[in-house]
Amino acid sequence: MDIPDPLEQALIRARRDPVKPPGLGRMIAWTGRLGWSLVMPIVAGALGGRYIDHLIGHGVMFSAGLIFLGAVIGFRLMWFELRGKGE
Repeated sequence: MDIPDPLEQALIRARRDPVKPPGLGRMIAWTGRLGWSLVMPIVAGALGGRYIDHLIGHGVMFSAGLIFLGAVIGFRLMWFELRGKGE
C-alpha cells in the first residue's frame, strides 16, 4: 500500500480548489470594520470623559485622558484585526 505524501495531498487539493481573491464587497466591508474598530473606542472615550468632566467640574482632564486611552485601545484592536487575530 502506497502512503501519499502530505505535501502531494496539499498540492492536489490546491489544484482542485484554487483560492479565490476576496471580492470588492468583502474588501469594503473589511475596511469598514477596521475603521469602526479604531473610531468607536475613541468616541466612547470622548463621550465618557466629557460626562465625567461635567460631573466633577474639571476642564478637559478626563476627556483628554480617555480619548488617549480610546486611541490606544482602537489602535490595538486595529492591529489585531490586521494580524488576523480579531476573528
